[in-house]
Amino acid sequence: MKNIWKASLCICWLSACTLNLPDPIGDDVERFMPNVKYDKHSVYTDSNKDGVVSSGDTIGLQVWLKNTGLSGANYVKATFSTTSQYVTSFTPKKDIKYGTIPAEASKMVGHDGYRGQQTLCTIQFGVSPATPVDTLIPIYVSVVGSNDRTWKDTFNVTVSNPSTAHLPTTTATEFTNK
Repeated sequence: MKNIWKASLCICWLSACTLNLPDPIGDDVERFMPNVKYDKHSVYTDSNKDGVVSSGDTIGLQVWLKNTGLSGANYVKATFSTTSQYVTSFTPKKDIKYGTIPAEASKMVGHDGYRGQQTLCTIQFGVSPATPVDTLIPIYVSVVGSNDRTWKDTFNVTVSNPSTAHLPTTTATEFTNK
């Protein structure tokens, strides 16, 4: 009987100590949850094959999403859209399945919206020939994950002049220092 009393006392004493410790998560519970957002994009295809988004091009973009949370995001689906007057034939208009994005990881996927074939670009659209150089085309991202968690984000695609897009920039100091 004496040993049982000692064990009970130890358990109570440990419980009291544990209850007095600060909560390791505290009010910052959101950082432990998945948090999916736009990460980056790149031009995968363009109609004149110069790697630049320019007036009159048909563009295929690869789009990466990043989970900045400390737990994995499951069953991730993203829908992309734009309201730009300079964009034509924006596809796909349906969800793109990214699947699972591990904690602190980035992922890019294509979609099967082009005649049932998997492609290496995420979205595709045409750029009007009347689009001025330096126009920003906003792309809206709406993401849904498991348990109906949702995230929204936006990124811009800049329309460039293909003849000057790849020229190196030189500063005035480079000329004066020579």
